Amino acid sequence: MFTNAIILEMIKTILFDYAGVITPTRSQIPWVKENTERFKMTVDELFDCIREHWSDAKVNKITSEEYWKKLGERLKENPTVLKNELIASFPVDVKVIELSRKLHSNYTTVLVSNQIEDWLEEVIKTYNLNEIFDYNISSYNTGFSKPDKRIFEEILKRTKSSYEECLLIDDQTKNTNVAAELGIRTILYTSYENFIDGLDKLDVNM
Repeated sequence: MFTNAIILEMIKTILFDYAGVITPTRSQIPWVKENTERFKMTVDELFDCIREHWSDAKVNKITSEEYWKKLGERLKENPTVLKNELIASFPVDVKVIELSRKLHSNYTTVLVSNQIEDWLEEVIKTYNLNEIFDYNISSYNTGFSKPDKRIFEEILKRTKSSYEECLLIDDQTKNTNVAAELGIRTILYTSYENFIDGLDKLDVNM
């Protein structure tokens, strides 16, 4: 049986979720709740509009530009306005960004998100995340979204890591459960404090 120290020596690649980790916002619901009167819709109706073409857009079955166009037509609003508002409703957590930067000094860091292309690419550009993350291996550039095991297989190929060498930070149990089944170490993100505690318990070098 491996000791904790031996297991930790194997970790070399840390995988970060975007929504719920890099940004504390977990979904579009906060924006939806603020805009029900504006669009004369219930929360469920407006959320359904947001999600109607999301599954296709996040794996690039339709482009992100097509997604915003369809949403704009549905809501009778300028697509660029909707895009900018929704992205702004997902502010990054500066503390998580700075800790990610520190971890990048000692580990291979990977951004792994079920996000649409122009949204995440804009966030990466705005916050210079390409200086913090060695790889962006997400749903739109792999064709697979978490918790599909194939996105984790793609991560192994691109980073030349093994499952046992990876640590996933994610706020969704469905994602951490699948990762754990594959042998990936996981931290279920609920707060910055729990993130720090999880890293500390794993003796991750910060």
